[in-house]
Amino acid sequence: ALRLVARAHASGIFSALQMRGLSQPSGSPGAVLAARVDRYNGVEVTDEASFSHATCSDDFAARLRLSLEQWRGEGRKGVWLKLPTEAAHLVPVAVKAGFRPHHADQGFIMMNTWIAPGESRLPPTTVHYVGVAGFVMDAQQRVLAVREKTGPAAGLQLWKMPGGLVDRSENISQAAVREVREETGIDTAFVALASIQEVHHTSASGLVRNGLTDLYCVCVLRQLDPQQPIAPCADEIEECAWLPLDEMVQQPFYQASPVFLRMLEVAAKVAASPERGLRQAALAYGFRRGVSSILHAHL
Repeated sequence: ALRLVARAHASGIFSALQMRGLSQPSGSPGAVLAARVDRYNGVEVTDEASFSHATCSDDFAARLRLSLEQWRGEGRKGVWLKLPTEAAHLVPVAVKAGFRPHHADQGFIMMNTWIAPGESRLPPTTVHYVGVAGFVMDAQQRVLAVREKTGPAAGLQLWKMPGGLVDRSENISQAAVREVREETGIDTAFVALASIQEVHHTSASGLVRNGLTDLYCVCVLRQLDPQQPIAPCADEIEECAWLPLDEMVQQPFYQASPVFLRMLEVAAKVAASPERGLRQAALAYGFRRGVSSILHAHL
């Protein structure tokens, strides 16, 4: 009798846990997938240990169906499912259950579905790339310029500012300093943000960029050691040199492109008068731990 009471008690506890969105141990037959409720009353599946190349599609389909039924009954809204690439065979199963791909990266595919009444209010996938250029000008009014071996500028024989894409968890200022060092070997310090160009891509930009937006940030930098020699990156850079500003802007490309010409002109003005650009400051959030970097006008 005591055993029966204990089993009933344990069953009651488990039922209560299920009602709060908790699940049976990961991998249990017929178990609801382990998950947590986010700040928007959505569900983030945390049962990644059950997703591998060995996961049975039929078992996963049954658990996913059971989980969605429970989460709908609890009044949840969106559901986020992160599948490792080794479990890519489960993607069709999730699609059949109503999930759609949101984004992917090395190692995983993120999917989601809206299970509440009405139109989905889940955020769209990331649509922006952030790139930087470093404008470095010496005391002789010469600009640090590169000619690339590959990329759109390579075929134009164009002298341009060094730069590239911002890495994950990297500030714009850090990215500009890093890219200049990687491409030219010159060490610099951030001074100010001079301009940001927005480019909304269409199919003419190719498969990868179609429908996305580039934010191209021109940062004015200061060379730390005027005697430091140039050491261009052999893999990416054809040539690197200190080019007179007048000679750089007189290139046919800049003369035919008002937007790129304006960015060069503005950068030169900010280099001469840094208060014209946006300064960087790292300030505390206040309402939680940590600091955040902001770029702001001169106070």
